[in-house]
Amino acid sequence: MSKEKETAHRRKKLDKVWNEAYESKKIIPQRIERRLKAILYGDIPTFMELPYAKKKEDLVGVDVAFVGLPWEGLKYLDPWTTLPETAAPAPPEVGGYYRTGADKAPEAIRKYSLFYSINHNWGYFPELSRDFIIFNHIKAVDYGDIEVDVKNPETSIENSIRKISEIYEAGAIPLVSGGDHTIPYPCIRSLINNFTGNIGIISFDSHFDLYYEKEISAASQWGPLFEFPEVNPESFCSIGIRGLRNQLHERFVAEKLGIQYFTMADIWQEGIQKIIKKSLKVVENTDALYVSLDIDVVDPAFCPAQKYPEPGGLTSREIISAIRQIGKHKLIKGFDICCLGPQYDTKTGSSAQLCARLFMEVMATISWQKANHSSNQNEF
Repeated sequence: MSKEKETAHRRKKLDKVWNEAYESKKIIPQRIERRLKAILYGDIPTFMELPYAKKKEDLVGVDVAFVGLPWEGLKYLDPWTTLPETAAPAPPEVGGYYRTGADKAPEAIRKYSLFYSINHNWGYFPELSRDFIIFNHIKAVDYGDIEVDVKNPETSIENSIRKISEIYEAGAIPLVSGGDHTIPYPCIRSLINNFTGNIGIISFDSHFDLYYEKEISAASQWGPLFEFPEVNPESFCSIGIRGLRNQLHERFVAEKLGIQYFTMADIWQEGIQKIIKKSLKVVENTDALYVSLDIDVVDPAFCPAQKYPEPGGLTSREIISAIRQIGKHKLIKGFDICCLGPQYDTKTGSSAQLCARLFMEVMATISWQKANHSSNQNEF
């Protein structure tokens, strides 16, 4: 056969295969002739271009709901001085101790979630399994943003508890984009109000955040939660502690309360997968698992848009591996990402994209659990 005939033969074969794939009922069409773009407001798309649930009635039959909580609480001007919520944010060119901007994180994460749009391939995710498709097993929506009143933190917390509770009441799992690390408080309060049993918590963070103060902030969100009988400090695990911003009294509190924590040195010595296995032991006898991820646990080389950057953190591969390992062994009943500062991101939004990827990873593991796949396949 001549070269020209061989080329023509191959072209015909490729055309036939492609047309069969495109027309197959088993595969989602790759092109949509016309559709209404999934927009929340302005040019901000819904997360992954998921359907927009405008009211709680739209949550019927939903498995997972993404929601934004654009809360920037107390601002830390320096090691001794905090600023109120109503103080002006730090200007974008400030890269020192005083960093703000977490209230803009939901917008940034939604924007860069377009890399994972459902319109690409309906969530085909070969890293979990070569034929695994996320949205064959779950229904997901974007539930918009929670209303925040910067002049009234208590009102903002109550608004958060109410809206996240609507997700739980519908039988769905909330994926919450903060905001600063105050966010887990209303999220877990919502879980307590809508769930019977003990709650285990895995926190990825450079910092203990174990201040115990009347005013809940990004440094004191955990202590008030330990007041609830559903949240046992011995079922709380913190991963990634490092740097010189942790106080000695917080370590004392952790050890007195029986809190398990792993420093970055522990991770370097043992590897992230062994540390995750240990953390899963901490929460194994609980009835629900909540995971909170302060993005400063990731090394700024992989995620520069941080409010509190500290070198020597997890790589992007390590945090993806950790989330996947947790989600494939235990169903995550709530998840948040906090303290992303988009104004410090790269021009291409690499930090926001990483956050979008991590939300997608959690969504994928929830789908994996629902599909009843084995938990020991394809460990990253």
